[in-house]
Amino acid sequence: MVVHNGNPQKKALIKGGHEKVIQARLEDGEFYFKEDTRQKLSSRVSALNGIVFHKHLGTLLDKTKRLQFLVKKIAEKLAFSEQDTKVVTEAAKLAKADLLTSMVGEFDELQGFIGAEYALREGVSKKVANSIAEQYLPRHGKDVLPKTKSGAILSIADRIDTLCAYISIGLMPTSTGDPYALRRQATGMIDIILSFGFDISIPWLATITYKRLAKDFKRLAKETEVVLKTTQLAKARLEFRLSQTGIDYDIIRSVAKTDTGRPVDFKERTLALQSIRNRENKALQDIITVCNRASSIADKNFGTKINTDFLIEKEEKAFYKLLLKTEKQLDEEILKGKYKEAIRTLSSLKKTIDLFFDEVLVMVKKKELRKNRHALLNRFVLACLRVADLSEIVKDQT
Repeated sequence: MVVHNGNPQKKALIKGGHEKVIQARLEDGEFYFKEDTRQKLSSRVSALNGIVFHKHLGTLLDKTKRLQFLVKKIAEKLAFSEQDTKVVTEAAKLAKADLLTSMVGEFDELQGFIGAEYALREGVSKKVANSIAEQYLPRHGKDVLPKTKSGAILSIADRIDTLCAYISIGLMPTSTGDPYALRRQATGMIDIILSFGFDISIPWLATITYKRLAKDFKRLAKETEVVLKTTQLAKARLEFRLSQTGIDYDIIRSVAKTDTGRPVDFKERTLALQSIRNRENKALQDIITVCNRASSIADKNFGTKINTDFLIEKEEKAFYKLLLKTEKQLDEEILKGKYKEAIRTLSSLKKTIDLFFDEVLVMVKKKELRKNRHALLNRFVLACLRVADLSEIVKDQT
């Protein structure tokens, strides 16, 4: 289809001109395709040693070897079968080979897709070919995501390698520029992880990637710095993505303060809090009220170790007993990712805690009692922090 705003009386002439251009491009494509298929895709892999990835980060062959390592590690982490791990490892080996083809040289938008086609023609399995085709997805913010798990893992490995590699040589995006499109790489990685529900940690991904990079290159930034910056970049893109789904900024911020580095877990916590706010706001407001009150009174220097011998008043005994039960219940709920239930569990403590505040003097003169009561409050605040930092959530003024 061609759209033009020329003279309608010249339609036939315009049509002929377009057809000539398209015909020439199709003939070019046919020629390059025939030339490329004279050589197997797998035979091109070693020649990747002649293409520089970055002057401080070696060649595309170096990157290919890192991808093979990373996809295997990720597949093991996600409990892939031996056969599926083999598929994604083979795909990683062939992933960049089509960059040496004439077809990609002329039609660069075909990278990945034409590699998959060439791989199929030399007898590679369809699963491997699909993974090769999906490695660059998503190419932009509104692009489709990989459909296969192996393609998703290959894309994640490619992106985390690029992120850690560039950050390790000081090429972190700034407020004024991102010449290597690292934000887009991070956003794509987050989108894939969330879409497939992969329970993997960004700090873990960054750590294994850095260690593999450090085997080949010595002049890199420190591991802790690279892992931290990579995690922060990915986390920022995760928060941005979640804000686009309608989750309130203060809820995102509250979860960010207690983030474990696992995007899927982060999302589940924010969804749970948003759902409670939208449908059971009283439960959320109750727990925010008592948690904020406890946090403002408690002295963190007293720690969380409680001596039951110094539990004197019946209200503090009841508080301690219920807190033990709540901690056990939270263990089960958080392990299963049942964050809405965890919030309701914490909210159920309000009446008992209110009685504690009404009847028990925390700032008592006797040091042993005072320390114990602060420890009790600290332990309760710590229980709340297992879901989110509730002090970051804006409390209703009604």
